[in-house]
Amino acid sequence: MSGAVRGNDWSQVGVADPAAFAPAMPASVIVPYYRHHAVALPKTLAALDRQSYPRDMFEVVVVDDGSDPPLDRLPATGFAARLVRQERRGFGLARARNTGARAASCDILLFLDADILVDAAWIAAHARWHHAISDALTLGLTSYVDTADLRVDSIRNGRSPLRDLLADRPADPPRSEGLLLRTDDLKSKDDRVFMAMAGNNFGIRKEFYHQLGGSDESFTRWGYEDTEIAYRAYVRGGLLVATRDAVAWHQGRWEEDRNRRGSRIQHEKAAQLIAHRVFRGVEPGGRIYAVPKFVVSLDAGDLPTEAIVETTTGLLTDRIHDLVVRIEMRGACGRENAPGEERFVRLSEAFDSDPRVRLAAPGRALREFPASPFHVALPSGVVFARGLVRRLRKGLGAAAIAAATLPNGNRVSIARAWALHRAARTGGRPEDFGDARKLSAASLRVACRDGARAGALEAASARYPKRRRLIDSLLHARSAGGGAWLKWSAYALLRFLERGDARVLSGLSTTAWRVANRRRLLRWGLEHAISATSRRGAGRRTEKARPPARFGPVQPFDPRLWNPIRWRRDAGNRVAALGPLEKLPSEVAAHCVVRADRLFRLRRMHHVVDVQAFHSDAVARAGTLVRLAGAGTLVHVADGGPGLADLIGRELHGLMTKDPTGMDAACRERQSIRMRRIALRDHSLAARARQRGEGAPLPLVSVLLATRRPGCLAGALSAVAKQTYPRLELVLALHGEGFVDAERLAAELPYPATVVRVAAREPLGAVLAAATAASKGTLLTKMDDDDLYDAEHVWDLALGHEYSQAQLVSKGLEFAYLSGLDRTVHLHAGRGEDYRTMTWAGGTLMISRRDLARAGGWPRVPRGVDKRLVEAVLRARGCIYRIHGSGYLMVRRRSGHTWDVADDYFMSRADTTVRGWAPDLAGVPDDRASPAEALPAPP
Repeated sequence: MSGAVRGNDWSQVGVADPAAFAPAMPASVIVPYYRHHAVALPKTLAALDRQSYPRDMFEVVVVDDGSDPPLDRLPATGFAARLVRQERRGFGLARARNTGARAASCDILLFLDADILVDAAWIAAHARWHHAISDALTLGLTSYVDTADLRVDSIRNGRSPLRDLLADRPADPPRSEGLLLRTDDLKSKDDRVFMAMAGNNFGIRKEFYHQLGGSDESFTRWGYEDTEIAYRAYVRGGLLVATRDAVAWHQGRWEEDRNRRGSRIQHEKAAQLIAHRVFRGVEPGGRIYAVPKFVVSLDAGDLPTEAIVETTTGLLTDRIHDLVVRIEMRGACGRENAPGEERFVRLSEAFDSDPRVRLAAPGRALREFPASPFHVALPSGVVFARGLVRRLRKGLGAAAIAAATLPNGNRVSIARAWALHRAARTGGRPEDFGDARKLSAASLRVACRDGARAGALEAASARYPKRRRLIDSLLHARSAGGGAWLKWSAYALLRFLERGDARVLSGLSTTAWRVANRRRLLRWGLEHAISATSRRGAGRRTEKARPPARFGPVQPFDPRLWNPIRWRRDAGNRVAALGPLEKLPSEVAAHCVVRADRLFRLRRMHHVVDVQAFHSDAVARAGTLVRLAGAGTLVHVADGGPGLADLIGRELHGLMTKDPTGMDAACRERQSIRMRRIALRDHSLAARARQRGEGAPLPLVSVLLATRRPGCLAGALSAVAKQTYPRLELVLALHGEGFVDAERLAAELPYPATVVRVAAREPLGAVLAAATAASKGTLLTKMDDDDLYDAEHVWDLALGHEYSQAQLVSKGLEFAYLSGLDRTVHLHAGRGEDYRTMTWAGGTLMISRRDLARAGGWPRVPRGVDKRLVEAVLRARGCIYRIHGSGYLMVRRRSGHTWDVADDYFMSRADTTVRGWAPDLAGVPDDRASPAEALPAPP
């Protein structure tokens, strides 16, 4: 078993070295098959014929999922192979895996799709882990390669390794590579590790597979059946191992297989079974799911029925709705076997219609809800303020278990299911497998029942000593007798105290903000630049405070915290207010109130409305608004914003006073991009330090412009000349002959320019390497000679590089002009601002000089330079970030491109298509009237 392994850190397992591994356990390879795999299956079996694992120690079970016509027989192989058939009942991949598992005769199960080629060491790479541990799920890496002309005999009888045979073919990297890099190959505490699962390449012990219940056969459409079983394996304490040496290749590029992926219906199906924010979102939503996220076990003890009903109702009406409450009573085995005591009958009548309440025996929560990720235990006689489950989850953090001890010795606890399952299998404790946190009853606002509601106030008194006198007066008034006003006053006080932490005060109090962000201020050299004013002394400055003349005392923000990462393009039509709706002008409408620090909720809104009445003063308001603008939130200043223009700048103020009501998704995105550019350039910590002359200057950006088309030179230099980024240099790499006036044209640019001439016989990678050697910039960005760029293009990349902290940044490939069809198209709408490894635009790459060196420099290849660089960055454990696609238009002629792809590729992925030349669709102003003027003749 996983033994004393903490978390998912599989590096703690003692496993044999690949060179010294001696197989002792047989393995069964299960290959689900359907008729469209008829051409691919012989190649898959041929690759298995080259395995280094002893042939007498593995078998292959091919499961035909009701093909018509059926698969008659298997090709001849040098190993034991069997054919099993099952009846067709829709998409039966999950059922085929279970059928193969039942038919398998070996202890190790390896799952492989019928269109996957595997490396010679594939079985051994999986099996050596299952020799060492019985509850592991090994996840291999599958690339996507074009194998259309690859023959079966070349695979089976080839002298060179299969990876060498496929090395020079067009390929796409493994889909899980990005997640593996962010989670240190699944060894981190990130609870998304199960999403690295690929059902076409994984292994598991047979006993553990059946303990999990196998694959869920209710998945009768393509998608997420593999993610769901990986989720169950993770939540039930299994070890998810990233097996990088279990290399496989899918027969076909990712783009060719893309149309079947990402089904919204399947996403909703998976949300019922996978209790994770990726599928259900962050907000509770009030929905009831098949697998609840939280299981709350409430010890009924000897409490009267009224007390149990009150406590249970408080849990059900809490902020978190994705839960189930188990009222644990001795002798209760469920509603079917109810004891005759009156309390049980009354509780059954009270909650019989609510599926989120169970009357059950103690100690069975883990058995009844094995896939729920969080289990909460509440002892008898607990009194808590609203939001207990949420506070427990926050107190748990990334730990395995967190608990608070009450004055009477009882414990309130929350634990992760994977730690509980692992402890149950090994006889240990949850804290043996992860961090354990001690929480205070005061921080959870939990007290014993003998204190009733006063106990919650006493807990608040301990947490907030400066408010002790006010709280004590409430306690004294309550003991002397009081009405309903006292109860509501106490609750209002608790809510006020709960919201008064440093994170919320960062938008209201300069002093609190400075204390909470002292480390960041010191990093940027701004500690003495922030006014140490309080609400009582607002407007006064200490002698050390020297706010910048341009923006006064407005607090700058950290772009690593307030940024547009995962900004939503399609956010519906709901409007949020930053304060009470009754304070809005009568002509302004909003649907709900969302606090300014709830960024995840604000991003789901079309825009937010704001008035001065929501804030203590104009300076606090300005600080809040620039943070929201930097995060991409569309802000409408409904009262005109008196005094704001001098604090945030007239341009940003003008954008905020424009009413965005009725804007479609495209207009809303452009408005958001304009706002975030200004906020990030003028109001971030680094920007404020530069304004005061105390921080590092803007990094020098070197534009690497490689061209072999003299006809494109003038247009390319014009795109560079109009860039508004102030610290820029151009390195013009002329690839071949025919460039007569290049030096003169480059000298006319408003930026320094260097011309490098490279022989035509050199590959494109060598040309870019020569340009890099001649450059001086800290950041390097690549621009193509025939594409269109907005004046803010370099600024967008530089800002994205700053707030994403990624090694490689690019714009998304969203807009393209197809000269052959005379169409301007918009692709992949709304998929920017995220860490992605696909659909980036090669003509927009930006990377630092240091990270380029770590990746091995520009690959010296004639084609696919951008793709090879992305793969090299990923291999060096770097991150790829894709900002928005606005401001860049790829121009596609009929031929002459290093990326050789047909126009159908773009048309099949287009969300919007415009007839003719329409660069404004991409936000790139261009005065050329016809495509012919925009497209110089190919060489």
